[in-house]
Amino acid sequence: MDNDDIIKVCSWAMKKIKAILEDDSLEDCECFLRIEEIVKLLEAIGVDNAEDSNSQT
Repeated sequence: MDNDDIIKVCSWAMKKIKAILEDDSLEDCECFLRIEEIVKLLEAIGVDNAEDSNSQT
C-alpha cells in the first residue's frame, strides 16, 4: 500500500466510524455496541491491536 492508498482507507474508515457514532438508533446504554462496530470495522481493514500504541501519532 502506498501513502495515497493509506489515506483513502483511513478516510473511508473515519467516515464509517463517524456514521456508527452518529447512529441514533442505539441507546446510550448500548454504547458498547457502537464500540464493537468500530472494532469490527478496524479489524476488517486490517488494523491490529498494536503492542506499542505510543509510537503512533
